[in-house]
Amino acid sequence: MSVFRTIRSQMKRKLCTTSILGAILLIASCILYSKITSSRYQRLVRYANEKPESQVTVHDQPQNNLAVVKALQTENQKVIPTQNKVKDKKEAEIKPTEPPVLLGEAYATDTTYMNSKCPERIREVALNIEWLKRIFIHTIPVLQWNDHVTMEEYQRLQIYNLCYGYAIIDFAELKRTLDVLNATANRFMFDDWEVRKSGQKPCIHCAVVGNGGILKDSKKGKEIDDHDYIFRVNGAITQGFENDVGNRTSFYFFSTNTMKNSLWGHKHAGFTGLPQSQETRYVFIPENLRDYLMIRAAATNTTVEFGKDKSSSPPDYFGKQPGPEKFKLLHPDFLRYMRNRFLKAGHWKSRIYRPSTGAIMLLTALHTCDKVSAYGFITPEYGNYSAYYYDRKYTKLIFYGNHHLKMEMNLWQRLHEAGAIKLYMKT
Repeated sequence: MSVFRTIRSQMKRKLCTTSILGAILLIASCILYSKITSSRYQRLVRYANEKPESQVTVHDQPQNNLAVVKALQTENQKVIPTQNKVKDKKEAEIKPTEPPVLLGEAYATDTTYMNSKCPERIREVALNIEWLKRIFIHTIPVLQWNDHVTMEEYQRLQIYNLCYGYAIIDFAELKRTLDVLNATANRFMFDDWEVRKSGQKPCIHCAVVGNGGILKDSKKGKEIDDHDYIFRVNGAITQGFENDVGNRTSFYFFSTNTMKNSLWGHKHAGFTGLPQSQETRYVFIPENLRDYLMIRAAATNTTVEFGKDKSSSPPDYFGKQPGPEKFKLLHPDFLRYMRNRFLKAGHWKSRIYRPSTGAIMLLTALHTCDKVSAYGFITPEYGNYSAYYYDRKYTKLIFYGNHHLKMEMNLWQRLHEAGAIKLYMKT
């Protein structure tokens, strides 16, 4: 028995020693990680607050302070009452967060969309709505093109990842892509407006069409097609649904990832190819290096040289030899601005979070069109409708973690009530 006690005592001492060493190593690792994280954070904050000498003026709004951000967050916390009871109360809450330090509030300046002579344009409405006036930047750049290829701009935006900056691409590849986007059509959303406008018509009316089930049996097709421009997104199926959603497409919004997911996920419903017509333009959301490679290949009718979409022939998603005039590329400043100011969700720190593709499309219209009508977007009664208007049977709307659709729903309601957009609702 004494032998067993001796062995057990030795084992306890070894386990104790091992535990102490493990604890010491764990504490040391935490201290080292804390120092590295703190250093990296300070570096990012320092870079975010630096104003580079750039050909593009950096625009710092004087209203960008903690009080404004908190006021906006408080307003966004209001949850629109619905007819559908939310089982999980936390799901419907939008919690306030800290100001967007790591997604800086310095933006370049572009006055392209300030020259409209429309007396009832959205920008005039924004000036009269206090909460919207505080967050709306009239000179935010919407698109990027060859003029943006400067080392100063690249260094300013290199600290931001995903679609919010240039961390996803090196300068050489960025220059190769943006050098292709050098036509007037790449700089302005409505590049054919002077040709298509009738007489002295001053206002650009846009219909922004989501794919929500609320459009099923809506008979809004003609009303949608009567707008000057029609925006569509993802599985934008029109054939067979013209009476409800129309058939024209002026702009199709996507990233390479959402395009391919839509072609795969909605093929069963009839989405077998992107909209193609003489008026159709393709608006890229640059959330990854693959988007810069794809738009360059499509615009120059060449292959995707490397990466996940590497090909042996030019991409044919956009028709044969579409030409660079068919393409537009959203600016990282614009995408960061809409996330910071319009849709800064409670889980904004998540690496995967970004506004939905539909939200990006609608907010682009809000900043470029004179008047906006929105169809097929989520409303408080979303539970009464199938997820998509082309569903053959009722399908419940799924809320994915990379978007915050209920915050988007609240924003659309507020914009509608303010008169900034006209949102289609059945009730």
